[in-house]
Amino acid sequence: MNTDIGAALRAYRIGRGIRQAALAQSLGVAQSQVSRWESGREQPRAENLEAVRTLIWGEAGDPLAALRHFVSTSEQSLLLIDKDHRIIAKSRALAGDPSPLQQFGWVLDPAENPGFEPLYARYRAILADPCGIIGLEFELPFMLGGSPWLARVRKTIYRVAGVSVCLAELSFQPRPAGLSHTPRCVEHQLAAAPFADPEPRSDRIARLPMRKTRAYFGTGPAGVGSRMR
Repeated sequence: MNTDIGAALRAYRIGRGIRQAALAQSLGVAQSQVSRWESGREQPRAENLEAVRTLIWGEAGDPLAALRHFVSTSEQSLLLIDKDHRIIAKSRALAGDPSPLQQFGWVLDPAENPGFEPLYARYRAILADPCGIIGLEFELPFMLGGSPWLARVRKTIYRVAGVSVCLAELSFQPRPAGLSHTPRCVEHQLAAAPFADPEPRSDRIARLPMRKTRAYFGTGPAGVGSRMR
């Protein structure tokens, strides 16, 4: 297996749209090291080999191990969440104390922010029956301490061992002047015909072209509170 592990690592990374630098960071090595592994110029040493294998193939009995490992070791603002918006794993950038989730998490909680409810309902509906949709992007305006802010969330849907999960990239920033006060959502769908197999692998899905299928807007501004948690 060592002979092919560089090619497998490259296929895993490209199939999921992961930059080489981000992958290297999650494995605790330099980007140049990953490049040498992928090209076959070097093989992973014993101390790296198990981490690479776990990243690519996961641990026995844990089909989400690879995604969980990638998220938990990333310096990007990433969450791995289930259909009920429960957190399966969070990245280092969101695991600190204090963290952006402690300050802004209420914005993405429909119980605390009614403005998020329509987007949350659509997210749950897509995970229950994707119909070819593999991604969501939305912008959610909100108020914090009397100032206008904006939450941007990009979600990629994966189906692993019959379970739908979502990889979410988050950002929270002051809202630019002139930007709409209305929540906005864009859905992405496969541009090619769906696979015949009932549970296509996420790495195969990620290599297919996507197209925007729907952009829709909410009916008013999102949450107006300044609550932090």
